[in-house]
Amino acid sequence: MVGPMASLSEDEKFMPQCLELGRDAAREGEVPVGAIVLFGGEVLARGREASRSSLDVTAHAEVMAIRQAARAKGTVDLSGCTLYSNVEPCVLCSYAIRRSSFDRVVIGMPTAALGGVTSRYRILVAPELPGFGAPPIVVQAVLLDECTALMDKHMTG
Repeated sequence: MVGPMASLSEDEKFMPQCLELGRDAAREGEVPVGAIVLFGGEVLARGREASRSSLDVTAHAEVMAIRQAARAKGTVDLSGCTLYSNVEPCVLCSYAIRRSSFDRVVIGMPTAALGGVTSRYRILVAPELPGFGAPPIVVQAVLLDECTALMDKHMTG
């Protein structure tokens, strides 16, 4: 299901934290992606892209935030949580989000080539995946211009 759940102003309140984490990642030579996990209206976890610095291709911002959130909650079941990312989660991250049972996902900008919502690999939103629960509610294009500008700056150097 794709659509709004919380007010856009709430989503706009938290997306800047993803942008700041993305800027931190870019300063370290990473792709400028940041993610946060909210639970009960509070930030439970933060992650930023670290694939290059950690020599770990799975160290995407969303995965890093999911790992931290699971440790904080003491479970991989992150029902009741919302994941924010300034960039649409890729297929890898979308799988992790679905397996963790997030209620909501809030995205800044799309990544149509391999995104879990806008590409042909719609893992994040496909209702018919065997072994998965219901897909999370997905809110797209939150602070789209700011998120796109950060990625454009990275791509143009």
